[in-house]
Amino acid sequence: MFKKLTLSSALLLSLISFKTSSLSAQLPLYVNMGSTNTCGNFDRGVDISGDYAPGDHAFVSGNNLQVYAPASHMSQPRPDACMYGSELFAEGDSDLTLNYCSLTPNEDMLLTLHFEEIYAGIQAAGVRQFDIVIQGTTVLSNFDIYAEADALNGGNGGNNIPVDKTFSVTADATGCLEVVLKDIGMNNPKINGISLEAATAFPVEFLSFNAQANVQNGVDLFWETATELNNAGFQVQYSTDGNNYTNAGFVEGVGNSQNIESYNFTLPQMEAGNYIFRLKQIDIDGAFAYSQSVEVAVEEPGSFSLGQVYPNPATTYASVELKINQTQKISAQLLDLQGRVIATPFEGTIRENTLLNIELDIENQPAGLYLLRIKGTKGSITQKFFKK
Repeated sequence: MFKKLTLSSALLLSLISFKTSSLSAQLPLYVNMGSTNTCGNFDRGVDISGDYAPGDHAFVSGNNLQVYAPASHMSQPRPDACMYGSELFAEGDSDLTLNYCSLTPNEDMLLTLHFEEIYAGIQAAGVRQFDIVIQGTTVLSNFDIYAEADALNGGNGGNNIPVDKTFSVTADATGCLEVVLKDIGMNNPKINGISLEAATAFPVEFLSFNAQANVQNGVDLFWETATELNNAGFQVQYSTDGNNYTNAGFVEGVGNSQNIESYNFTLPQMEAGNYIFRLKQIDIDGAFAYSQSVEVAVEEPGSFSLGQVYPNPATTYASVELKINQTQKISAQLLDLQGRVIATPFEGTIRENTLLNIELDIENQPAGLYLLRIKGTKGSITQKFFKK
């Protein structure tokens, strides 16, 4: 089964316990770090320092905790926008430990950590970083909120861009779940909210999902499944803001299969811009699940079009196709999360109507998130990919 992976960060001193009642919690469960389950509780434009006063937050206790609620919040409109309206952190550089208890013992769940850099003083990658540890296991090292948000924002800055990280988790035998945002000495860890939802198994296991712009200024989608059970098919959806999706078409599934099945879908002549694509897989009984999201940029005629880095995640090598629609000088740079150029896979002048395949050698690079930046006469595109 395909599992969405997402994550975020924060650096802190204190132990924070989330307790719902003496009975098992009912899922889904949402906790906004700046208030209770709804927006409010803290005045905008102030820092809340010291211990939480009784009633400030029904789910939080601890020492040396702060909540930052900016006077003017510029987040993109979202159905759950209040989740990102403020952020919880601890004074000083220290770990932040979050404990959910009163859960059903040994229950499988999906845990989503909600992050957004709303502090204007952070203006570059490599400043807000920390490790994410769940039930004693490090699930994400050197998580960088600004860098991930900047990549999602097409290289236009990482503030006020939500970054969510979702993991499959299991409560322990006592019905508790521990999340630690581990300080690595880069500013202080922070978090905006947490969601817990019941884990649901769906009968399709995705192997891959990729998208790339084509020479007609359309987008070609390709995906593969490893197994299918009672699969009615896939609704292809796209979005320009990551919140509101448009149905582009439907591709029928094979129904039942234990073999690798390949699919494709083309959207012709789309307007220039950045698009996010996902698949809504639908069972014959109406149950559904979403694939991972992939991003692709459709450029104005006369510049260039960039496909998806493949494979993603990669291990030793990856590649990406670049279509040049007008003769121009092109530079392809591989960057780490600190914004440092670690390789220049290609640099030179390319003639119009050329399809350039750029090879990315990452064999000697550590695992983690990387950025591929393409700069040309007509602009630039930044795309993120992972090495595992």
